[in-house]
Amino acid sequence: METQESLPTFRRTRRIRTFMLFLTWICMGMFLEIIGPTLQDLKDRTDSDYESLSQAVSGRSIGAVSGSIIGGILIDRFGQYCDLIIGFCLTAAAGATMAVPLSTKVLLTGALIMVQGLAELIVNVAGNTTILYLWREKASAPMHMLHLGFGIGCLLVPLVANPFLPTMSYLPDCDNSTSSITNVTDPNCTISDLYSTPVLEGSMVDYAYAIVAIPTMALALVFMIFQCILSQVHDERGANIKKRDSKAMLNPATCAGGDCCFGLLLFSLVFFYFLFTVGFERFYTKFIRTYAVDELNFTKDEGSFVNTGFWVTFSLGRLIGFATGKFVSIRIMMICEICGVFLSALGLNVVTIFNFEPEISFWIFSLLIGLFLGPMWPTGIYWADYHVELTGMGITVICLAGGCGGFSCVSIMGYIYDAIDHVCFVYEALACGLLVLIIGLCLNVVGIRHGSRFDRIKDDDVIKDENKM
Repeated sequence: METQESLPTFRRTRRIRTFMLFLTWICMGMFLEIIGPTLQDLKDRTDSDYESLSQAVSGRSIGAVSGSIIGGILIDRFGQYCDLIIGFCLTAAAGATMAVPLSTKVLLTGALIMVQGLAELIVNVAGNTTILYLWREKASAPMHMLHLGFGIGCLLVPLVANPFLPTMSYLPDCDNSTSSITNVTDPNCTISDLYSTPVLEGSMVDYAYAIVAIPTMALALVFMIFQCILSQVHDERGANIKKRDSKAMLNPATCAGGDCCFGLLLFSLVFFYFLFTVGFERFYTKFIRTYAVDELNFTKDEGSFVNTGFWVTFSLGRLIGFATGKFVSIRIMMICEICGVFLSALGLNVVTIFNFEPEISFWIFSLLIGLFLGPMWPTGIYWADYHVELTGMGITVICLAGGCGGFSCVSIMGYIYDAIDHVCFVYEALACGLLVLIIGLCLNVVGIRHGSRFDRIKDDDVIKDENKM
């Protein structure tokens, strides 16, 4: 197949597309995580409680499951419009983000957050597919850079939101004869009254959401322009994203070069690998601050600091993966990561059992867990594509595994944390780390036995050239 553009032009557009996807992941990290710091303001604007609002926020998960399935179908059927799909989804995400702080109804807020989750997963499938097609066997470093963007976006959110968050003031509740009324104009009221009512003043979170939505919309326009002026997404050899029918989408042999048993085995292992990897990340980040405060007697600020430290090393791990991906075998990277996260979880359990410097040890091992967990998602995606061709539906399987893992592990942690003991937090970390280690080692055994799909492609090309001679 002839290339659709000269090699220098292809390499230049490949770098441009990759950088724009990196910026897209930064924006996704921001518009998905800005809900957290502004949750109190959204509660007041919708005149609801945290329970109702948390149910609305869970709309992201509903949108994510739908988006992963829709994304896989769209990419496998209309892969030639990959840039346009990303552009439309970013437009929808930007519009929903802008509208969230304007909503006064919990149901509407939940619907808007669901649109964000839907757009995120379609962009996730399309963006990962684009990187894998553009870079092929060289995709390790770009894949880590892509997902580093999400961590950067998460770290930027507090900087964007904090200047616009409301300040807390107190209205005194004044006792006038036999009745207690709130009246700031009452001359008998003083700020030193025993009882007062907290009131949020000066909320301008609309601007924070706008700051996040505007660059997202700008990137949407960029990808729409890409669809018009650039050639379709293809690799260095000129192969475009293949169009597949429904039967081919659902057949594991499609990804595994016609070997259905190998495809089914590998995708089964990949599913459980991502289930426990993402489950580990989600439950640990959700409960790390709570465990630090409840069990280790950290102050709330100290608990927030250790949570932030986790995200810093999480992003650092992806940065290291980007820096070393070009030089280190993807199998070695995966083995280092799964061994590192298991040994970190094991160390956390040992120091907890023997009560050895619990505060300092918790800091150290939490940072190490973040360092090794961070690159496991991009490493796992490229590892799978290194051995089988990851189609849109292949990436959908990975996204669904992550969603199931996040939901199940967080739910289990939420139950046993109170029903059994707070220390179950470190026990679940060890269980997830052990399962990830076992499944990761099994994956590498299967992968080594079948070899790289890129080597098989090269062998096929050599055979074709010999037959022509």
